[in-house]
Amino acid sequence: MLSVRQKLHKISGLSRLALILVLAILVMLAIILVPMILPYFSQAEDTGCATAMKSAQRKLDNTYILDGEMTEAEAQRAATQAVKDFDDLCPAGGEIYLIRGGTTGYTVVCGLHDPDTHQRARLNAARTLERVERALLREKTINNNDAPVSLTVTLNSRELVAVRDPLRDGLRYGTDATMDREGTLASYDLENGELVWFNFADENYALTWTADKGWSD
Repeated sequence: MLSVRQKLHKISGLSRLALILVLAILVMLAIILVPMILPYFSQAEDTGCATAMKSAQRKLDNTYILDGEMTEAEAQRAATQAVKDFDDLCPAGGEIYLIRGGTTGYTVVCGLHDPDTHQRARLNAARTLERVERALLREKTINNNDAPVSLTVTLNSRELVAVRDPLRDGLRYGTDATMDREGTLASYDLENGELVWFNFADENYALTWTADKGWSD
């Protein structure tokens, strides 16, 4: 006859085995179900962003706060004051932009969900360039003008690494999104410690900026 201690040990062993089996089943279910559920979350974010954009635009249109005579900086300040949490309208963390157009002179768009892929790339590229320039200035101050080989900035609530490219090989050009690399990419070059070349590419479009000519694609 088994002692009480042996019985307890046997029960404990069975409990551990059952727990392991339950955990294994849960892991398998997660592997199967998560890919199926993720698109629904993405669709919910898309819908939420579209709703937020329309609501903000309607508020700006109805209050006539923006007009085509405003500079972009003035329009941005006015929109930020008129719409609560203006910079955080997109539930997925997309950058919020104002572009000229619409009934009041400016239209609200999202850097993640704007259906115009070329416009989205241009807006994101310009904002990334601004952040790279600020990061370079900060690095020069901290590191006594030593040029960093890479910089990390935030775009659409995600970290984006911009890599120094002295040969200016670029990443991709125009609408060619098949050139070896995928995803959102950025590179830059310096002369005498100053930014003179910058390349930005996402999955649909690529642009290049130079200090003497500005943007080209």
